[in-house]
Amino acid sequence: MAIAALVVGIAAMVFAFTLGLNLLAPILGIAGIILAVAARKEEKSPASTAGLILSIIGLVLGLLSWMVCALCTAGWQKVLDNPEFQKTFQETREQLNRQAQDAMKKIEDTTKKTEELPNSL
Repeated sequence: MAIAALVVGIAAMVFAFTLGLNLLAPILGIAGIILAVAARKEEKSPASTAGLILSIIGLVLGLLSWMVCALCTAGWQKVLDNPEFQKTFQETREQLNRQAQDAMKKIEDTTKKTEELPNSL
């Protein structure tokens, strides 16, 4: 059981630093702590101690990543709700649409000119 706690603790640490998987780090941290405590009741080994420490660190880092994610989401919501940002976004979107339409028109014109060429080649 000490080796399982160590492996889960290592996984919690790795997941805490892996984008997309960092939300699983607290779950693995809690599981690792439970395994390490159970292993330490049987026998205090270096593996169970290391598993406990790594699991606690993985749990803390995972919870920190949850908080950072929540803060970033709240911050982006403020940005998206800003009328100045919305105006700039709309202007940029309209400009990109005009540029895309101009590019499509040029492609159509080039296609027509190509079709008008004699097929002597």
